[in-house]
Amino acid sequence: MNFILALENTFKQNENPENAFAMAKYMKNNFPFFGIKTEERRRIFKEIWKENKEEVS
Repeated sequence: MNFILALENTFKQNENPENAFAMAKYMKNNFPFFGIKTEERRRIFKEIWKENKEEVS
């Protein structure tokens, strides 16, 4: 459970409201977005994954 919380908290810390608005608009406002572009999102995910690898496995 720490993995999900850590990932969500880190995404919230790195959110970009301007990008989030554009992303939500593109998806016709069906989903909420953090506004984190793919390259940055993948980097964040990998860091959190490494920290919590034992829990997830």
